[in-house]
Amino acid sequence: MARAAAMQPNERRTLALICAGHFMSHFWSITLPALFTVLSVVFDVNFVQLGLLMTVFSITNALFQIPCGYVVDRYGPKWILVAGILVDATAFAACAIAPNYLTLLILMLVAGAGQAVFHPADYAILSALFPKERSGKTYAVHTFMGFSGGAAAPAIVAGLASVFNWQVALVATGLAGGAVGVLIAILMHAPERAPAHVPAVATTGAARKRRLAGVGSMLSRTLLLLFGFYIFSSMFMSGAQSFLPSTLTALFEMPNNTANLLLTTLLAAMAFGVLVGGVFADRIEDQSRLVGGCMLAGTIFMVLIALFRLPIWSLFIVLAAAGLVQGAISPSRDKLVRDAAPEGSTGTSFGFVSVGLSVGGIIAPLLLGAFLDHGNAVIVFWSLAAFTLIAMVMVLIPGTPAAASRSDDAGHGPAAATTRPGAGARGR
Repeated sequence: MARAAAMQPNERRTLALICAGHFMSHFWSITLPALFTVLSVVFDVNFVQLGLLMTVFSITNALFQIPCGYVVDRYGPKWILVAGILVDATAFAACAIAPNYLTLLILMLVAGAGQAVFHPADYAILSALFPKERSGKTYAVHTFMGFSGGAAAPAIVAGLASVFNWQVALVATGLAGGAVGVLIAILMHAPERAPAHVPAVATTGAARKRRLAGVGSMLSRTLLLLFGFYIFSSMFMSGAQSFLPSTLTALFEMPNNTANLLLTTLLAAMAFGVLVGGVFADRIEDQSRLVGGCMLAGTIFMVLIALFRLPIWSLFIVLAAAGLVQGAISPSRDKLVRDAAPEGSTGTSFGFVSVGLSVGGIIAPLLLGAFLDHGNAVIVFWSLAAFTLIAMVMVLIPGTPAAASRSDDAGHGPAAATTRPGAGARGR
């Protein structure tokens, strides 16, 4: 109980360092978009070509998630986290001296691979270091810092570019990330990855079987459903970030700065919602119902905007409420994945489901952009409502827990119950 009540100095330091890295992860995701207007002139490219930079960034991010998760589970999370941060830092700083668009494209391919380390490594460390009863709050702080990085990037990057130039802005973001990587390498002591419930006489063959079971768990019903949930929840997020201002401008004929202020309201409420969600995640037993309820509320808010031409002042309230419930799901979502992950395969499991974030980020902008190009702005909100509704269904569909292997290893016999994602681990 004492451990649950107070965080030790080493735990605080580790959490702070991981959060700093996650801040940079989201910061880098918005760095180039914050400079698109400048880069379009410098490299004489259109916005479709600029958008392709972020597409290849997401593709390599998705491709490397699972391999990074496997490496984390096999060799430990610390050094692959450091390597990923330094790769990203180098790639973004090198963009400042890119001679042409093709070079930028290659650097974004490299940066996407570096981005792939964050979720597998971060969650492997957090899951090993903090007990389950305290994990909701730590996941919330971790996610909040990531959202904060994304929110801070436009102002910081654009500010540096206006005061100095775009090259200085990119070099500065690279140097800042490199400093975070060095601090993690020097100061962070990651928990040992000693497998639990393994007999002292365990053989190499047994250890190999455990690793294969971890990889095979990606095909379990629970993790496949969570993978789908990540895709559709990401489609809502990436769609809103990409096209909410344009859609609001088209539907309500409001000024562009007002539409962007509404997006800021959504994102700020989402960040606050993460912290609120962390408290509820540690107090509510059934995480899937909490997530499902929040997704249903989000669906209703999008339908309200699609059906009614609400006054602008009420849009601020509706979008703030939508951001609050969307942010509140993040800690519980992460606990669902932790519960579904077999012992010793946390990195692989988080790497697998996090591919869904990249997949959603690839699909939604193309789909919603096509609706806007054809003058169907209202369909954007109906689509956002559909994304959240499908995500809700996926997290509530009964699934077989991937935690069965943990029960077997612990000597409790095979898990026979069929539950919603994440519920099985609570029965032990």
